[in-house]
Amino acid sequence: MTKVNQHALDVLSFWHQTEFFDSIDLKDVGRSTPGVIYYQGDEIARNPSCLPWLDREKIRWADKGYSPQKHYSYTLYLGVFERSEFFDQATTLLGSADDGAWDERRNDTGLTCCATVNVNKDGILQLPSLSLSTAPWALGKVLKNSLGNVEFDDFERESSDFIHSWQAMEKLAANIKHEVGAPSVFTTFELIEILKQLSAWAGFEPQKATAALIVKLKPLDRVKGTPKAIYLPAPASQRLANISNELVEYRENEDACSLEEEERDDGDVVGEPLEDSAEPEVSILNSFFVRDIECARRLVKNNALPDNSPLMQYLSSSYQYQPDLLSEGGEALIRKQLSLEKTPLGRWPESSEHTMSMMQQFAINTAKERLDEGGLYSVNGPPGTGKTTMLRDFIADNMVKRGKILSELSLASDAFAKELTVKIGDEMVSGIKQLIPELSGFEMVVVSSNNTAVENISKELPQCKTLGSEFVHLEYLRPVAQKLAANHYEKGDTAFVDSLGKDDDCWGLIAAAMGNGTNRSLFGSRIQFKNMAGLTPVGEPAERYNTIAPTINGIIDALFKEGSNPKKSFSESQRKYKQAEADVERGLSDLARLEKIMLRKKALRQQEKDLLRVKNVLLRMKSYTATWIEKKIPLRQWRPWICRYFLVRACHRRIALREIQLEYKKNKYENEKKTLDAEIKACEPLAILHKGVTFGGHGEDHNSAEIQRTAFGHSKELNRLRAELTVAAFELHQAWLVACYRGCFSKNVNKFVALINGEVKDAEHAKAMWQCFFMVVPLVSSAFASVANQFSALRAGDIGWLFIDEAGQATPQQAVGALMRAKRAVVVGDPLQVEPVFTTPPEFVEFFGKAMLGEGWSRWSPTVTSVQVLADRVNPYGTYRINEHQWLGSPLRVHRRCQDPMFSIANKIAYNDTMIHGSDNIVENDDFVWGLSCWYDWPGEVEGKHFVPAQAVFVLRMIKAYINKNGVLPNCYIITPFRDVKRGLLHFLRREFSHTDVKKNDFDKWLSGRVGTVHTFQGKEEDFVIFVLGVSSQNAGAEKWAASKPNLLNVAVTRAKKRVYIVGCKTLWAGLDNFSCANTELAPDPFPNRVVV
Repeated sequence: MTKVNQHALDVLSFWHQTEFFDSIDLKDVGRSTPGVIYYQGDEIARNPSCLPWLDREKIRWADKGYSPQKHYSYTLYLGVFERSEFFDQATTLLGSADDGAWDERRNDTGLTCCATVNVNKDGILQLPSLSLSTAPWALGKVLKNSLGNVEFDDFERESSDFIHSWQAMEKLAANIKHEVGAPSVFTTFELIEILKQLSAWAGFEPQKATAALIVKLKPLDRVKGTPKAIYLPAPASQRLANISNELVEYRENEDACSLEEEERDDGDVVGEPLEDSAEPEVSILNSFFVRDIECARRLVKNNALPDNSPLMQYLSSSYQYQPDLLSEGGEALIRKQLSLEKTPLGRWPESSEHTMSMMQQFAINTAKERLDEGGLYSVNGPPGTGKTTMLRDFIADNMVKRGKILSELSLASDAFAKELTVKIGDEMVSGIKQLIPELSGFEMVVVSSNNTAVENISKELPQCKTLGSEFVHLEYLRPVAQKLAANHYEKGDTAFVDSLGKDDDCWGLIAAAMGNGTNRSLFGSRIQFKNMAGLTPVGEPAERYNTIAPTINGIIDALFKEGSNPKKSFSESQRKYKQAEADVERGLSDLARLEKIMLRKKALRQQEKDLLRVKNVLLRMKSYTATWIEKKIPLRQWRPWICRYFLVRACHRRIALREIQLEYKKNKYENEKKTLDAEIKACEPLAILHKGVTFGGHGEDHNSAEIQRTAFGHSKELNRLRAELTVAAFELHQAWLVACYRGCFSKNVNKFVALINGEVKDAEHAKAMWQCFFMVVPLVSSAFASVANQFSALRAGDIGWLFIDEAGQATPQQAVGALMRAKRAVVVGDPLQVEPVFTTPPEFVEFFGKAMLGEGWSRWSPTVTSVQVLADRVNPYGTYRINEHQWLGSPLRVHRRCQDPMFSIANKIAYNDTMIHGSDNIVENDDFVWGLSCWYDWPGEVEGKHFVPAQAVFVLRMIKAYINKNGVLPNCYIITPFRDVKRGLLHFLRREFSHTDVKKNDFDKWLSGRVGTVHTFQGKEEDFVIFVLGVSSQNAGAEKWAASKPNLLNVAVTRAKKRVYIVGCKTLWAGLDNFSCANTELAPDPFPNRVVV
């Protein structure tokens, strides 16, 4: 194995080990959550009928509204214990990692469990739904083996044994029930036995008493009729109560039978294995990444990943940097990358008035060039610098490139190479189309650890408000996009679909939020299964919404009605595309002419300077010669006289030569000027058409706002032409789909939902079908956690383009599966915002890191680094000028979200004053009830760990003051660095709030999404932010951690678009790093004597 591969394998092995200890957070089944029942172990043993499907009256325990007369399915959480036990055990084994940063970043609260399994509405166990957590199993191994390596093969083998044991018990229980005529329901006797076996499998006994079982009820509103009561006969209960002993005898008999069968087997006949004997699939509950990391390890061992693959570059330990982009050498590099010939032809069809900033366009051009054959590129995007805007242009460029291929086809069906017969679920389906290779590589997936962030991208891209007013006519499968985005709901037996509001209306099916099962189910039902015939539209616009097949067929029928047909429409769309492409090429050519004029003007000015210099030299020479001529020398001094004679003679020769040179330069200058004037005259219409365009290379200041806010060579007219080409590309894609749909491509489209639900297992077939899917839906979003499930059948390099968003908030191992499946990856984020939260004890991480990677372990540690940091590390294009200790890849510099003082605070504390605002007017100037952005100096005694009740009192008064003035709740976030302060604020505000203008229920709903730690609001924005610091002099210390890095304050202030208010003790905080800057930039406290707002 090469040194490069060995290093990559070591890093993957380190991450693989840490993933075993990542425990799932059961945050959706808290004790106060409706639909949840908690059981203690003795309660289950004491009351055999306590389970809700055995005694339906127990359903009422779930909460009001849960009735025995309704149908439910059930999820069982087995072997429940507190997550903090992992961290406590790590401290016991390895000592405490005494780090305040880790204390706030670790996610060690709440409950976790060993396994989950489902029970259906009839009380029948669904054993294939079983998922096991690696965390308690791994901890049990560590406790037994003193921190030896935890092997994935061991987990799979022991988990398989456990599942076999459960299967055996279920067979025995089924036999018993059958013998005594009992129903085939899952009983408490089986549950108790499984909890015992689960404890033995894990090898870990929780020290803190928690629930042995949690049952979560899922209402099945569409199931009609009254549920039947389940009766378990006494003989069944008596037999099942002794199932533990019967199971021993049952296994002995099974083993004996197996031995006899082996002895009878002569080894010559090989039959089909029985279904029951198939090796059970071990579904992992807690880690979404361990299988993908294991797969990546195998690929690296087998040298199956090319060096330029995103994952291998991500894991590389060697890298070389280009000149720092914020240095003089970097400026030359930026000018080179922004040359007109590197401009992508496509552009998102937004307003032509809006131009990419210089560093946005640099990132687009450079990534496009570097990733042509594959690889990894990182972009650092501070808050409000247009990361999503940049993503749109990548999408547009890919659509245009693929459109070019479509435009060159003789027939729409020429897009397909061959037909496949594909196994989809249990069905063999023939006639599935496979694309020609030229149309592959354009698949686009955007992922993040923040599921909401990427879902928002997928929901916003199709919206009409992303288009410029001149492009609102654009439609791409619009009725399908509208139906997908619209709200669906049921009242009684009637299903409704709402009309979209103006801000939510959609122009095209450009993207889909997928990943988790809920999103995929929603996508499938809305675009394919739940057609409009079974829905009642609410409002006139909703009457035009539709699923995909009727939409395409409707377009075909309309074409025939107009006297056209799909073939003609496709040909016409090809012609329009080619014309739009030619228009862009002409626009670029025209701009090249204007740029050449600019360069010639610059050269002419230099010629003029040279001409003047030669003239000045000539004048000095003539003056010098005249001085010698006029100098009187007596004839008797013949030697000086002869010297003067020859000197003057030489001067005359040099003057003559200079005059010739001057005449030549003058003629050249005049000819060049004449030619240039003629060219300028000829290009006057072009100059008017491309008014305001700037070109690089003439001594411009790269740090000036004027230069940074726009890209070299990009005029409004070019913006329009490039956007028109993108529009033509979308229209061509729709025309192609319509032309090849009937009798050709419809089978693929009809199987899209089966594909996204994982029913295509063969890797080559799945790849072919996904490529066809992306021809129709260009971009899909997913959380990292869902990548392995969503794209389970895809292999290395099968996804053309991967975009990682909010990469600064993702731990490094989360990206492995996505990077492994991608051919190209663009990683976008900001390591100077919130650092990743981790759920693995840092003591374990450090132990395994040092064991596997030595002293350099922290560079790869999930507790220290992020996806963004690792991607930046191998990006040749970046800078040290923002953070001298960290290379930041391809930084974006123009900020367009926050006004001052938020912008100035963030720019000073986090970005070394390198950011530039997109507007010249960013100062607060409107009257507001809370006054100017300021620091309210509000000390007080602490309650609990960090919460200061006096600060909560002040926040409540701020909220009431706003309501008194405006009659509604404020558009604000209430943010804090500490979890304890968040809990205190929520409890206090819920308890103490009352106002005649706002109902208590409305306030509680508002509060649930408005109060949280800084981590909670990463990636969000609001008009106002109240930053509550907490901490008092009696427990000082935590504030030093919060101020040690700019990240927390940076994120907190940049959530606010208009104003920010800090509430905290200035004596403790105002003199600390970063917070001292905030104290300087913010207005003085308007109530220094603590007068109530």
